[in-house]
Amino acid sequence: MLKMSQVNYIRDLHNSGCRISEITRETGIDPKTIRKYISKDDFSEKPPIKTTHQSILDEHKHSIDAWLEEDKKSLYKQKHTAKRVYDRLVDECGYTGSYSVVQRYVKKMREHISTKASLELIWAPGTVQVDFGDADFIVKGEKTRLKYLVVSFPYSNDSFCQVFGGENAECVCQGLKDIFNYIGGVPPLLIFDNATGIGRRIGDVVHENKVFTGFKAQYGDVRTDTCDYSTSHAVLLKNVGAWHNSGLRADTPDVLKEYMDNLPKDRLKDCLRIMRDLTEKFGYNVAVEAMDKTCRNGNINICDASVLADRILGYGLNTPPTAGPTLESYDALLLGGNALC
Repeated sequence: MLKMSQVNYIRDLHNSGCRISEITRETGIDPKTIRKYISKDDFSEKPPIKTTHQSILDEHKHSIDAWLEEDKKSLYKQKHTAKRVYDRLVDECGYTGSYSVVQRYVKKMREHISTKASLELIWAPGTVQVDFGDADFIVKGEKTRLKYLVVSFPYSNDSFCQVFGGENAECVCQGLKDIFNYIGGVPPLLIFDNATGIGRRIGDVVHENKVFTGFKAQYGDVRTDTCDYSTSHAVLLKNVGAWHNSGLRADTPDVLKEYMDNLPKDRLKDCLRIMRDLTEKFGYNVAVEAMDKTCRNGNINICDASVLADRILGYGLNTPPTAGPTLESYDALLLGGNALC
C-alpha cells in the first residue's frame, strides 16, 4: 500500500499530462497500481470493524438484569451494589469470573436505566410561569433586599421582571398588568410556582385573593394551577409524588381520582402514562371519561381505555342501536321461495 505522499505525487503527475508509462519510469511503481490510484475517488479510511468476544458473564446477564429490575421497587439503600451482585453470582450461580467484569456491566446497565427514565419537560407555546424571587438592590445609596416578579416563557426561553417591595396580591396584579401592557397581550395560560400572593390551596380547592379574582375578571380567566395537560403529564411522570397536590388531580372525576389515589407509585405512573397517551390521541375530556368508566369495571389498561375512548369520540356510550337492513328477500330466495319473482 502506497503512502499518501506517493499517491499525491502520482496524481499530480497525471494531472500535469504525464502518461502511465512516464509515471512508471519516474516512480518505479507498477502501472496497475498507478491506474488504481488515479481512478480512485474516496481516500477516507474505513473504520475498524468491532469484533465481539464471548464473555464469561454472558450466561449470568439475565439474572443481573432481573435483580436490577427489582431494584426499581426498592428503597435506595436496599438496591444491589456491584459488590452485592458479584457475591450473589458467586454464591447462587457459581460464577467464577472477576469482580471488575461484573462492576463494568452493572455500571453500564444503571446508566442505561437512568437514560431511559429521563423525560423532557415540554412547554406549549404561550404558556407562562410566574414566580417571585429575592435580590439585593441599591436604593438611594443603600443596599436593600426587594422582591422581583418574573414572568417567563419556557417555550421561547424569554422572561420579563418587575421589582416590588412586597409579595402580596397587589404586587402580583400590578406586575402582571405592566408586563401585559409591555408585551401587548395576555398569555393564554399562567402557572404560578408560588401562589402565596394570589391565594392558597386548602385540600383540593384554591381559595383566591379578592384582588386577584378582580384581576381575572379584567383580563380573562387566568388559571392558577398547572392545567396545561401536556405539561402536567410531563411534570407528573417525572415526579409521581406531586400527583396529590397537582391541578390535574383537582380536575379528575371523583371515582377516577380515588382509584388513582390508592395506587402504588409504579402503577400510578403507568396510569398517568395511559392518561397522557389517550389525551394526545383523543383529547383530555374523552381520555378522562374513558378511564373513569374503565376503572369502575376493574383495573385500567390501555387496551380497554382506548376502545372506550374511541367509542366515546365516535358515537357516544348511550347511543341506541339502529336497525340494520332486512334480509327477508334473501332468506326467501335461498329457501326456494318466490319473494323476488
